[in-house]
Amino acid sequence: MLRKSRKQLTVRFLYRLVMFLTVFSFCLFLMFMYGNFQEFQDETQYMLLNILSGTSVCALLLSISSLVTEFVLVMGRAKKVYLRMILVTSVCFLMVFFLVVLSRFILVAGSGYPFPGR
Repeated sequence: MLRKSRKQLTVRFLYRLVMFLTVFSFCLFLMFMYGNFQEFQDETQYMLLNILSGTSVCALLLSISSLVTEFVLVMGRAKKVYLRMILVTSVCFLMVFFLVVLSRFILVAGSGYPFPGR
């Protein structure tokens, strides 16, 4: 009987978790943008940005972990499935990195942080 190794289960779990958190972060970003046009309250917008920032950081860390694990498996087994997973995880990493930087910038700019020279 064939059994799957623990590494394959870990990679699949991390891959699915990264995908879920990326989609969830993107949905939160869309909700934030929708709230700008529908004039949500400021507290709601800050709450959305804080949740977006937290989930994006978690997705960023998990995607780094997933990429390292996938690279190790590609070196050992060289299957095309893992190469596809690496490509998708890399796209998720870049997207989540953009969302982290954007959400943190909006939070800092919206807090009234005094910029130098003013």
